Amino acid sequence: MKVCSKNKMKTCGIKSRRILQGLFAGLFLIALIGEASAGTATANRTISIYVTVSEVTIVSVTPDSLNWTNVAPGSSGSPKAIMVENMGSTNVTRVWFNASFPSSLPYGSSNFNLHDAGNFLVIKKNETGALWYHPNLVEYNESELIYLTMPAGVLTHGRFRDGQSEYFWALANESTGNCTNGTLYLGVDPHNSTQQGTIDLSACAWSLTQRATSGCRTGSLTRLDANWGYADIMVGRDDAANLIGLNYSVMVKENCQQVFFYRWNQDLPTASATVQDEDFYNSTIYPGGNVIANVNVNVPYGVPSGQKSGTLTVYVQAITA
Repeated sequence: MKVCSKNKMKTCGIKSRRILQGLFAGLFLIALIGEASAGTATANRTISIYVTVSEVTIVSVTPDSLNWTNVAPGSSGSPKAIMVENMGSTNVTRVWFNASFPSSLPYGSSNFNLHDAGNFLVIKKNETGALWYHPNLVEYNESELIYLTMPAGVLTHGRFRDGQSEYFWALANESTGNCTNGTLYLGVDPHNSTQQGTIDLSACAWSLTQRATSGCRTGSLTRLDANWGYADIMVGRDDAANLIGLNYSVMVKENCQQVFFYRWNQDLPTASATVQDEDFYNSTIYPGGNVIANVNVNVPYGVPSGQKSGTLTVYVQAITA
């Protein structure tokens, strides 16, 4: 630090004051800079984002398994539901089903594994007043049922087994010896543990699709090819009061031994030829949307105890470019 003499005190004092003034000015400037840096300033710039989504059809079915326990023969389980969800990027416009079935007649056999739970499945739309239908119910020729009265020319007969209701059917071949365009007979009244139902198929008064409350229906099958014949039918009693018949399509093997009763199944050879069979859903399910199907089992009479397994396959069709 510089020391001022007495003779130079005035001059030195002036210089000291100038130095202090400069020092204070510097400190003030630093304070201003500090105050300015403590504030905020923002800027922004918006950029464009483009994503091209590829066309992918993805379907999710939830849950992925269904289980019914302790269902007695001749009864139904508790209704459940599945959700078919469009998880892809394309619009789904059709949904249908295909259920597994036994490869031969499982009833009256010592092989209890012949039964297939897919043959018990019934499905209905999630709508008020909707009816339960088998996506496909497969039946086979049975050994002689002595209490049935058959029409002439019948080769095979069996039952449409729908839980507590059984409807007897019979098949007569046509002139070339197969059933592709033979004749189908179907009882109207159900057989169960307390009533015999329609057991006389010899004089049917109703056509295969006609509303009826008793007796039986009959009609000719239409030949699709050398292997299959088909028809549209009504199953069960139907009147204007409280009975509602079920509208099915039927597909018959040429040897008259195997009969498919079906609805909601578009994979069978005759599906495109029959009228009663249809898509389960044929409106648009947009990406992220879904459709609900109610599902149950109608376990027929004569099924042995123990767990039976099967599958339900869900098919969708989407619109792509």
